[in-house]
Parts: sequence; structure tokens; C-alpha cells
Amino acid sequence: MVLYASFVSSLHKLVGIEFGTSPNTACQPLAYFSTAAYFVQNAVASYEKYNVEMDSVQPSTSLSPTNESQEAHDGKECSNLLILISELYNFQVISSLLVFDIIRGLLEQDLTEFKVELLLKIMRSMDI
Repeated sequence: MVLYASFVSSLHKLVGIEFGTSPNTACQPLAYFSTAAYFVQNAVASYEKYNVEMDSVQPSTSLSPTNESQEAHDGKECSNLLILISELYNFQVISSLLVFDIIRGLLEQDLTEFKVELLLKIMRSMDI
């Protein structure tokens, strides 16, 4: 995750917020990855989607996952996206307001083992 965040940060610092744009974006607006903001927006939206999915998954009583939906919702996606967001903060691509909103969102609801794990991961990876 550090490598991806550093790549986005270096492009953001060297080229600016509009890195990766095509000279004629009016003709092909979706053909190129247009901004660092788009990357951050997709990362946060994906994190929120997986976080909501993890809230809706009921804990399984068996030790091994038995169905495909349980295997798909093991929490790795949500955890990895949260680490990516915290590394983007470390590389100064995003501000602390977004990170603190994520932390606040984790603390507002009932604390589960998974949410505590996410809180620990974001605190370990951030330079606060």
C-alpha cells in the first residue's frame, strides 16, 4: 500500500492535481485517469462500500467459511483500503479531516472486533 500511495503522491506533487489527463479530454473524458481526486474518491467510496458490507455480514459460528459470500466478505478489502487512505494522508495527498471523519465513523457505531482492528490499523500506519 505504501508503494501505491507514494506513486500517487509523487504524481500529485510533480504534475499537479490533474495528473494523467489527455490533451483532448473533451473528446474522451473517460479514457484516462484524470485526477488524484478521482483516485481518492474511488478509494474512499470503495472503503465505505466494503465497510457497510462488513456491518451487514453476520458472524459465522463455524471456523471455516462455508459459502461464497462469507469468503468474499472477510474484511481484507476494507482493511487494505483503509491502510491506503492512511498512507495517502502520510504522503500529504489528503488532509486530516477525511481521516478523522473515517475514525469518527468507526467510533459512532457499536464497536465490533473488526472495527477495533480497523482503528488499530489506521493508528499504526499514520504518523499522528
